[in-house]
Amino acid sequence: EMAGAVATLQAERKLFAQERGLCRDERSVLSRALVEHRGEVSRHREAIFSSLEELASEKERTVQQATLQGAQLEQRRQAAELQIRSSQLERAAAAKEIAAVTGLMATLQQDKEAIERESERLLREREAMARHEGDTGQAAAGYGTSAAGPAGGGRGEQPEPP
Repeated sequence: EMAGAVATLQAERKLFAQERGLCRDERSVLSRALVEHRGEVSRHREAIFSSLEELASEKERTVQQATLQGAQLEQRRQAAELQIRSSQLERAAAAKEIAAVTGLMATLQQDKEAIERESERLLREREAMARHEGDTGQAAAGYGTSAAGPAGGGRGEQPEPP
């Protein structure tokens, strides 16, 4: 019975040795697979991180570009507003100048009309004086007086009114 128990134990021991060998082989295979898996995970992780960095970099460039474009648009808008304001000021100044020139032209026209009226009045007065002198000269000639007229220079003119 002892020999049967020893044989059974040796058979079990042999089976355990085989199982241990199988376990070692499986552990070795699993260890290699684990190392390969970790390498793949590491590569995938690096790929993911590099993709994330590229996305972040691209997003940053996009934000910078959008900010730059926004600043340029704001600058253009301000320039356009300044140009509009300048145009408005120029139009206002031109309107004031036109109003001033119109007022001056109206004043000059009134002055011209007044001068023309005064010239006509003076012309009428001269004509009246000339007629009056002609009448006076004819009357004096009829009475034998000289054509030289009064002693005040011989012309008989009166001073012109101012």
